[in-house]
Amino acid sequence: MFGPRFRSVELTDDYGIRADNGSGPYGLDHFSGGEQTVLAVMLRAAVALFCRERAGFDRGFLILDEVFGDQDQQRRHLLLQFLEEIKGDYHQIVLVNHIEEISGQLDAVIEVVPVTENESRVQVSR
Repeated sequence: MFGPRFRSVELTDDYGIRADNGSGPYGLDHFSGGEQTVLAVMLRAAVALFCRERAGFDRGFLILDEVFGDQDQQRRHLLLQFLEEIKGDYHQIVLVNHIEEISGQLDAVIEVVPVTENESRVQVSR
């Protein structure tokens, strides 16, 4: 997941994220929006695993909202690969997503389709 871009990532005592991109550790504001999203996804996955283990559950769930929008195609592929690698650690991974290229690569898609101004329907596909 880090790819060649990050050598290490840490959570500071005040819950900030510091990442080393080869030139020393920096806070989130040093990185681009896409890089910040990747770092946040890694942190969310780690926190979800920690909470699950602390609660004594075998598997938990992870919800990610719009994590692909600010990623280029290569980084999107790396994120999907990362999610594939960790999916055995979770009962469910739920992605809120609006990118068709990504939706086509998921195990199942729940689509909310507007019917009228005040009504929608849910469509499930696999």
